[in-house]
Amino acid sequence: HWQLSWLKTARTSQLPPDDEAWTEFGARCGRGFGKRLCVDTPIPTPSGWIRMGDLEVGQHVFDETGEPCKVLAVYDGWPETAWRLHFSDGSTLDADGEHQWVTWTHRERKQYLRKYVGAGMPADWPTWRQPLMNNLGEVVGEVGPQVRTTAQIVETLHINARQDTNHCIPVCGDLRYPEADLPLDPWLLGYWLGNGAKRDGMVSCHHDDTALVRARFEAEGFAVTPLKSVPRDFYVKQLFAPLRAMGLLNNKHIPKAYLQAGVEQRRALLAGLLDSDAHCTLRSGHIEFCSTDRVLADGVAELARSLGQKPVI
Repeated sequence: HWQLSWLKTARTSQLPPDDEAWTEFGARCGRGFGKRLCVDTPIPTPSGWIRMGDLEVGQHVFDETGEPCKVLAVYDGWPETAWRLHFSDGSTLDADGEHQWVTWTHRERKQYLRKYVGAGMPADWPTWRQPLMNNLGEVVGEVGPQVRTTAQIVETLHINARQDTNHCIPVCGDLRYPEADLPLDPWLLGYWLGNGAKRDGMVSCHHDDTALVRARFEAEGFAVTPLKSVPRDFYVKQLFAPLRAMGLLNNKHIPKAYLQAGVEQRRALLAGLLDSDAHCTLRSGHIEFCSTDRVLADGVAELARSLGQKPVI
């Protein structure tokens, strides 16, 4: 129950008319690229999630930059050794000992940050390399990540007496889903999911936010009726129909169409969710979205991951 997938490295927007015109190929699986992953591994694709074992030649998956790339071939086989890798966001992947990853070790990260203080990981991080110089200005190596197998990662998983984690893999870029024709403005949906009544179009908000939130709804053509009992809350009658059509009444969740919408549409959706039910710690810059609904919380986590973030539930 293991599978190897080979993918075209070029972007689909640049596909040549003649498939034989390709001269560069690479292997990519999940967040790294290489050998076998368990067939039950969920893989994000431009048309939605799919099992690794269900991938077929000609389909497209996302690469580490968030761009689509093409599956060239698939192979089945059994590994001699397999490992379950745990990532810092709580996710796991099952891979064989020969599966190849691009990782930054603790030493490589220090070398990079010493030269590029305050910089994030480069956009082309899997192939990024720079000469490593000594104090005499002599080239003694190179700075950058390296390709390593699962077995090699296991052997060097920790460093120093504190057993700090040695390897890291940067998160992917924004997944490039196409722009979608959505029934409701993404920010409005996000705000309703956080601060709306689940049974209808009533919206609650803090009195400091009332004017802003009302203005956003009115700008999209909705008539807003303040509640006499609680003036800071209001009712949006026209909101009932699109919410019912999307199956959201008494069933709050992020619809699939929104999770697979364009980058800016997903950013607006996340902004609405954060404006309604999130808190930012100014000192650390950490943002917390709070919900008692696990389905909604999982949807927000998937949304954030699709935008290159690393949420932890």
